[in-house]
Amino acid sequence: ARAPAAAAAPAPAPEPAPAPAAPAPSTNVDTSYFAKMERSKEEKLLHLQKERDSLAIQLRRFEDGYQRMEQQFAQTQKELKKLQQLQAKGRLGEATGGGGEASRSSQRAPAEASLLDEEE
Repeated sequence: ARAPAAAAAPAPAPEPAPAPAAPAPSTNVDTSYFAKMERSKEEKLLHLQKERDSLAIQLRRFEDGYQRMEQQFAQTQKELKKLQQLQAKGRLGEATGGGGEASRSSQRAPAEASLLDEEE
């Protein structure tokens, strides 16, 4: 009667040895290298952000200067056109014999004065 009972309940297999647990961080593990790397990354990020901000400010200044230059260019073109028209009228008046030297110099003076004002 003993044999069936022994066959029904085989002997328990020995349990496998537990795997060695990962060593818990202890005070003898040096993490200063990783902390230094992290600090270095943060410093690089801050430096790059400051550089980006300064470049953005510089870009705005350049854009403002460019816009002012474009406006000045347009104004100068208008004045040039006016001067060319006055010059053409002066030549036209000269060709017809009317006007004379005094008339031409009086026409040129206001245009030249406005040009000088713009240059200052």
